[in-house]
Amino acid sequence: MMKQWIFAALSLPLFATPTFAVDWPSGAFSPNAFFNRINGTQQDVCLLYGNKSSTWTELGDQVKAGAFDRSKCKSFVFSMRIFPTDQENPHAKGCSAWKSVAEGKYNSYYKNVGKKIAALGIPLSQITMRVGWEINADYPERPWFIGACNSATPGSANSAEHVRQGYRNIILSLRSQTPNIKTSWNWLKNASRAGLPISHFYPGSDVISIISVDYYDIGLADYKNIAAFNKITYEKGTIASPLGLKSWMDYAISLGKKVAVEEWGIFAGGSGGSGDNPAYIQGMFEFFRMAHGKNALAHEIYFNNSDYSVLGTSSHPQATKEYDLRY
Repeated sequence: MMKQWIFAALSLPLFATPTFAVDWPSGAFSPNAFFNRINGTQQDVCLLYGNKSSTWTELGDQVKAGAFDRSKCKSFVFSMRIFPTDQENPHAKGCSAWKSVAEGKYNSYYKNVGKKIAALGIPLSQITMRVGWEINADYPERPWFIGACNSATPGSANSAEHVRQGYRNIILSLRSQTPNIKTSWNWLKNASRAGLPISHFYPGSDVISIISVDYYDIGLADYKNIAAFNKITYEKGTIASPLGLKSWMDYAISLGKKVAVEEWGIFAGGSGGSGDNPAYIQGMFEFFRMAHGKNALAHEIYFNNSDYSVLGTSSHPQATKEYDLRY
């Protein structure tokens, strides 16, 4: 985390003595004592979320100043909600909702988000806006799924151009209040879930700063040794349809961007995770080190909460030990 650990000052009897200090921006969602190993240490980057928004008015007011704790965090990735859950959104109305955004119908709400960010008084260089995260995930609680806009034909009702122009309107509205603020375009690892090659949705390099992916161990249950993990990480996916981490990095590089992994972790909240899997932790670390060496990594953030609680708990002792060894 761009820091040097003072090991003599640590008191961590449950964990192995760390042997590495990473030199790329690394952080956590909900950092705890496990992360803050030195009293007063700030995370390089902290992941935040806009308040849940059931209406467009609530969406415009999703930024809460109290969440931006500069005593704990050097910088922030703010996950910005771009549709409310209970009014017009793609989950309920399909691509027509993206068409409305593309036509500028809701620009005033996005501008209000920008006003709230500007009013924080935090240098904009310390904030990255993750505008509508995991856009290829069809979840009601994140109702901005792009999969309904699955036509490559311009002018059609379900054209992917509605997503492209919609994103442009959102970010240009945001930047009208926060000039040149960094933006992250965030996906789940399997880009093919969107239904078209990723290029059909890309809003343009003038409005996107970072290409990012959330890369949990879900679906990696059979990859419990580093060779198997690396096979999917380095061999699966293409620039046209990324899947493995390397294909996401290559896609970002093809656009002149860096890649970020803004959520990663052991999945403990349901089926599909790889369990107490130190190979996953090792493999992620080694990818980050490789990408950083190519000057291709923007940041990485471990998602640490009750469902993804490898760090600082006894729920996954081997994976926890591996993280502590690497970091």
